[in-house]
Amino acid sequence: MTYNFNDIETYLRDGGSPEEIANAFADKLNFAIAMVEAQNTLTEKADALADAWCEFVDEYFKHKDMPKNTTIEDWYLHKDEVTKLFDMLVKVLPAFDKYGDAMRMITGIKNDVAKSAEKTIKVNKDKFEDVMSDFFNKIGL
Repeated sequence: MTYNFNDIETYLRDGGSPEEIANAFADKLNFAIAMVEAQNTLTEKADALADAWCEFVDEYFKHKDMPKNTTIEDWYLHKDEVTKLFDMLVKVLPAFDKYGDAMRMITGIKNDVAKSAEKTIKVNKDKFEDVMSDFFNKIGL
């Protein structure tokens, strides 16, 4: 049963069980606590990732030339962008799988060339995933 916690008195006057409403309230409270804790955990992980990324950028550009017309801040990943970026990747990456065949047809790529490209993409994707997995493991994510 769904309870309106703003009208407890009416519920009790109509013969409602105090134990049932207390349990329902406890369930809603526990759910809310779990949601807040989950969001806090995601925020902490996003903060750690952004910090690690910025440290990587700083170190990278100690050894590599920065592209023209950019500053180091252009390469930083800010804490509020991490979740937005990941949400976007979750939406976009499946589309590559779904529409890959259509894109090959539209661009006129022959099957054998497309298969070779798919193998190259898969190998590069696997390497990327391995590098990112190693990176996340090193920073404790």
